[in-house]
Amino acid sequence: MAVVSPGVDVGFINDARQKFVASSAYLDDRPAAPLRFLAEANLTLMVRRQEDQVDREEARDELQDRIRAVFQGATFELVTFAAGPGDGGDHVGAGRPGLGPTAPARGPGRAGAGSRPRVRPRGGSTAGGFICDAKLASYVRIVAGRRIVTASGAPVAKPNVLVQFCQVNADSSDVDVNGKPSAFTKSIGSGRVVLFRDGKRIEGTWSRPGIGAPTTFTDAAGRPLLFAPGGTIVALVRNGAPA
Repeated sequence: MAVVSPGVDVGFINDARQKFVASSAYLDDRPAAPLRFLAEANLTLMVRRQEDQVDREEARDELQDRIRAVFQGATFELVTFAAGPGDGGDHVGAGRPGLGPTAPARGPGRAGAGSRPRVRPRGGSTAGGFICDAKLASYVRIVAGRRIVTASGAPVAKPNVLVQFCQVNADSSDVDVNGKPSAFTKSIGSGRVVLFRDGKRIEGTWSRPGIGAPTTFTDAAGRPLLFAPGGTIVALVRNGAPA
């Protein structure tokens, strides 16, 4: 097959070669063997591709959630893999000494508060969450490590992210095009809630006695949760899901 002709741009050939090298799993990538095919797949190249697809912050948060679930208890406050001074502090507000490099930061008047620059609620199979942007004073929506923006280019962001844990059941009467049942989320009753605000994580409880009643939110001390002005993104997730 000819790739050179009077009408072919040399830059096009080079771009095509680079794309071919980047996408072929059976290409020998050693400098001394350019464009030579292998009998078996290049495992080093395949592993490198998978590594490039991993969001390091997301993997770190997921590992923290798993460790927290294993070592949770009432004796210690677990602090895992602090990314910097903002992930810890010098206070023991709840009377539980920190198990880790430092104890979580505590703020007066916010029982159950701790530092949390990222939010990773798991409500489905899509990998996403929110990241605290200090300049915007808001949490920006991210999916697969990328910020989500509106049609105008503005980031999808709010100063509050509320993660509400609910009972979620499969609804076999409502299925999608792939035959999978939709999720029915029960928002009547009470349960755990986590408010992310000002880079802090505040544990609390939600309560809604009936379908016509509003939902109320309180912190660990039973006081109303205080939201920052500017709006709130609410994520309804399954009980036991990480956040």
